Amino acid sequence: MSKYENHRTAFRCTRGDRLDYFAHRHREIELIFMLKGCAKAIINGNTYELSQGNALIVFPNHLHQFISSGPEDYILLLIPSNIYNDYSESIEGHRPENPIIEKGAENETVLSLAQICMQSRDHYAYQCRKFLIGAILGMVLSEVKLTKALTDKSSMERILDYCEKHYRDNITLDSMAKELFLSKYYISRLFTGQLGISFCNYISSLRIEETVKLLTTTDMSITDICFTTGFSSTRTFNRVFIDRIGVCPKEYRESQENVPGSYTEKMRKRNK
Repeated sequence: MSKYENHRTAFRCTRGDRLDYFAHRHREIELIFMLKGCAKAIINGNTYELSQGNALIVFPNHLHQFISSGPEDYILLLIPSNIYNDYSESIEGHRPENPIIEKGAENETVLSLAQICMQSRDHYAYQCRKFLIGAILGMVLSEVKLTKALTDKSSMERILDYCEKHYRDNITLDSMAKELFLSKYYISRLFTGQLGISFCNYISSLRIEETVKLLTTTDMSITDICFTTGFSSTRTFNRVFIDRIGVCPKEYRESQENVPGSYTEKMRKRNK
């Protein structure tokens, strides 16, 4: 299962066997249905046990991490704003009082809809999945008790906001520390202590996520994508991409030719 997908306008519906990921956040709502096994979820510093038969919801921009007890069998949905905006009154300014939904992975209707999403491959797959995932989200939210979210931003949130705005630039610990009036040693400790990843690796992760988006949704050249996403050289770009994704950018783009809704899949159909 790829670590990075085009999240911003599309959505992700996959099945996996090892729920293990360093601390991160994104603008999407994340839903996980644990069919077998169990894993630990750390959300905004709080630890939860995701057990077999239960589900978990993570709201947008909430810092979260997963630690696998492996092996597991789970379904993961990543839901962008063009779907969850229908529920914006419930979501904005709120957070789940408890992100664990008891027996949420035993809801046969929800699981059936998720299975259809994963199996759909026809011409209307994107539209079909969009409505199905919207329905799944509505059913899950009806089981979640919400509470008001705190509005004061912590240092970690300020740092992550800055990274997301400037990762395409020549961002360094020194430049960020100066802008945020924080010690670079303090920032470095926050990354390793709260995210379990170094500052440089986190910036690389943001750049690779953007790279995957551009590879699958545009006809930009790979060289242009390299420099657009903030890499200083094609050599570094290729090395980091292979390390994170497992193949070079060219191979990854070619592998998306049969993925419904991707740019390469649309071009392949158009050129037939």
